[in-house]
Amino acid sequence: STWDLMPYDINDSQTFPSEAAFRGAPPYRHDTPHIWAIYPITNTDIENMKNILLDNHLLTFSIHSSYMFEMTTLDNYPYGVGTNHAQTIVGFDDNWSYTEDGYTTYGAFKIANSWGDTWTEETTNDGCYWISYETFKQRLSDGACHWVEDKIDYEPTMIAIFQIEHNIRNDCEITIGIGTTGSPLAEKRFEDYSYRSGSHPFPDNNMVMDITEFVPYMNAGVDNFFIKIYDSTASSTTGTISYFAIETYNNYSSGIPTEVWVSDDTPVYTIDGSTVYAQVQEGSSAGADIDINPISFNINLNQGEIDNTRTLRISNLGEDILNYSLSFTENKDTYGYTWEDSNEPTGPTYAWEEISTTGTSISLGDEAISYVLYLPFTFNFYGNSYDGVKVCSNGYLTFTNDTIEYENTSIPDVSEPNDAIYVFWDDLDPNYDDNIYYKAEADRYIIEFHNVPQYNSSNYQTFEVILYNDGKILLQYNNMTNTDYCTIGIENIDGTDALEIIYDSAYLENNLAIEILPPSIWFNYNPTSGNVSASDYEDINLTFDATTVSNGTYTGTLYINSNDPDESQLDIPITLNVGSGGDEYLYYDDSTAEGWFWWNQGDGRGFANVFEPSYYPFHITEVEYALSNDNPLHLQIWDDDGTDGLPNTSLFATDIMPPSEHSYDIHTIDIEGLKADINISDGTFYIGHTEEGAGPFNAVGSDTNDTGSGYSYLYSDHWYYWTDYTCMIRVRGHQLTAIELNSFTASTIKKG
Repeated sequence: STWDLMPYDINDSQTFPSEAAFRGAPPYRHDTPHIWAIYPITNTDIENMKNILLDNHLLTFSIHSSYMFEMTTLDNYPYGVGTNHAQTIVGFDDNWSYTEDGYTTYGAFKIANSWGDTWTEETTNDGCYWISYETFKQRLSDGACHWVEDKIDYEPTMIAIFQIEHNIRNDCEITIGIGTTGSPLAEKRFEDYSYRSGSHPFPDNNMVMDITEFVPYMNAGVDNFFIKIYDSTASSTTGTISYFAIETYNNYSSGIPTEVWVSDDTPVYTIDGSTVYAQVQEGSSAGADIDINPISFNINLNQGEIDNTRTLRISNLGEDILNYSLSFTENKDTYGYTWEDSNEPTGPTYAWEEISTTGTSISLGDEAISYVLYLPFTFNFYGNSYDGVKVCSNGYLTFTNDTIEYENTSIPDVSEPNDAIYVFWDDLDPNYDDNIYYKAEADRYIIEFHNVPQYNSSNYQTFEVILYNDGKILLQYNNMTNTDYCTIGIENIDGTDALEIIYDSAYLENNLAIEILPPSIWFNYNPTSGNVSASDYEDINLTFDATTVSNGTYTGTLYINSNDPDESQLDIPITLNVGSGGDEYLYYDDSTAEGWFWWNQGDGRGFANVFEPSYYPFHITEVEYALSNDNPLHLQIWDDDGTDGLPNTSLFATDIMPPSEHSYDIHTIDIEGLKADINISDGTFYIGHTEEGAGPFNAVGSDTNDTGSGYSYLYSDHWYYWTDYTCMIRVRGHQLTAIELNSFTASTIKKG
């Protein structure tokens, strides 16, 4: 499995992997039916071992741990001591030399020990040591060096999942098969080797085995699978097959099976000295059935606000376990990195971190690149996750590229190097002076170039880069000279996108900091994957974050992939509207009254204007009228749910006494002051007034501005358009934020 799913623990040789580690292993199967071996006896054998390494393979062998350090002379390793410790050959150097009895011998293999890089005899700072070719031939030739051929781009399509409860796992022989138990078409042993770490139990999680080689038998119409366990008589302990299932995949990396067949035979109890079975057939379950609520999100926030109150409910209406995973894609054209330096008012603070006395040195010569420096966290760079980085002597870091290039260029550039952080890309020559240092901390990783000279020059440069666990990059320049010809910036893996800060121009100065920020993460979700039992549900917690984005609308899609056979992928539209929190003022007149309007045909007369806000929910705070007298006003706000979008449902109504003195100007009616929470969630709305009786009636200011656009409406016994004038009615309001929304009850949201 992968290192992150099954990290090495020098003190633990007994614990079985987790289910996640088991599931992560099938793509990394070897391609040969057995392990290849070579015995290092002759020079030809040594050359063959070197060729295996050059073909991107590793070699393993066994040695005695008491005599293994710096074995470059034969005297250091006696005959006949046996072996007790596994080692890995990771490289070689034909120029490595040692002298014994006055004779110089060349060539050694680089050996990776499994004790990290802190053991007493460790001298290379990378957990490795050297064994000469001659020592292999003359002292280690009795033992084989082993390697395997990898399956390249292997894609598993069928796995078996099972859980065994047994306190002595050495007692059990586990086999998965296809066909009948009495006459199987194919079988495959689990743990087909001699040692299972002694008298220890199986893990309390599911175990997994790749059985893609059974697929051809499925194509032949065979649909029966089985697990069999022989429980030996070495002890009287017995156990249980508590779960057995088969999963098929079209895309294994998604983690979402296309079908899951679960055995109904479990639990099955083992019997000492006997074999027991659990079986399952294709189509043994009715499958999972996903249901989600809601089907979209449209959230409004002011800058600086965070809304973490939303949930997406994933329900399983089926009879089988629902497996799901989530991914999110933002709708944007560029990746979105940004930068700012310490000379800007809102930029980073220059705070030099000197690690030349506290960090670990890297010895690099001219035109050199380091080994992988493993980070204490996973670092996300242009959408890819990395656990290590390499340092080039020419002032840049790279995550996947070994190219050494002294001549800096403008970026982006598809020519290598790519996938890089160009801290100060120029022709530098550290000259093996141990003047590059690194230091790992819990949440950041520091790499310093300390007084590194430019090639064939007396100019020395001191600068550093700090990688943070949240993806932030900080570049700091302490003491720089002759800096007009360099490249500073970052570049993606194929050289098609980059953030160029400077190229061959005067910019750098001493005591300068440059902060590079990853794209603003305005949407997040947790958990990212899971399992839902039949007739159950799980809530996904969503976070909308407007603390690092500017005003505007941000959109994306949340994808839900699952093993529902009918709905293997669901798309959830995600929208975040970010505003400044200011008012929006809606009106259609030019603020100059060009006449007065009243309506006096029968009882129940009135008029209104239509309004359409630019965002939702729109919270109404004030209404403004140009009034001609002080008669009581029956103010109303209507929904647009009538025929053809005309006024119908009254959202708010109140009798208002206008001021007694008029200058025939706009007068304000405080809606919030009347304790009314009127929030429009979509579409349009109407504001106007109705009056009954013989009058005198309120006359409202009118304007010919935008005449004929259909903004004003009249009412006698029904509503209809009035296109002669625009009534001078206005409204103020603002976007209802998530924080405000939580303070309102659902009943105050009048529309949508």
